[in-house]
Amino acid sequence: IGLLVVVVLAVALFFDPNDHKDEIADRVEAATGRSLTLEGDLELGLFPWLSVDTGRIALGNAEGFGPEPFAELQGASMAIRLWPLITGSIEAGQLSVDGLVVNLRTADDGSTNWDDFGAAEAPAGEPAADAGGGGIDELSVAGISLSDATVDWQDAATGSHYRLTDIALTTGAIEPGLPFQV
Repeated sequence: IGLLVVVVLAVALFFDPNDHKDEIADRVEAATGRSLTLEGDLELGLFPWLSVDTGRIALGNAEGFGPEPFAELQGASMAIRLWPLITGSIEAGQLSVDGLVVNLRTADDGSTNWDDFGAAEAPAGEPAADAGGGGIDELSVAGISLSDATVDWQDAATGSHYRLTDIALTTGAIEPGLPFQV
């Protein structure tokens, strides 16, 4: 227990998540090919939950779909219990997202600005990654709260444009294999 207290104090005193924003953005771009913008401070909480609160976040659009972000949000917060992490499971608290805007686009040729998600290819000579859940059965989330969200869909092939605004969504606890309230 004493060692845990020392580690928590050391992290609280010497670790600033804002020093790593550029590294986070670089890793997201390397993994997705899209830019990530993190505005405002990242606020880190440590005990009894490992928590992160963010300011505005924007994820760039796919190549050929314009300069507007694919998705952006005004703020988010998430917490994960520390002890279950040590024992190998993930227990997340309430995920709260405010001001989410998702811009879905379909080009004249039918391609979309989300086609590239989940389509990662294995490097030459290596087998494709297993699509199995890999431990996801030990993930639980206390709930999701989405407020003031917007989904904007423009289809250049058909000339359609749909926009849903002021979306709010709240769920109960989410655990694999169990129903949850929405």
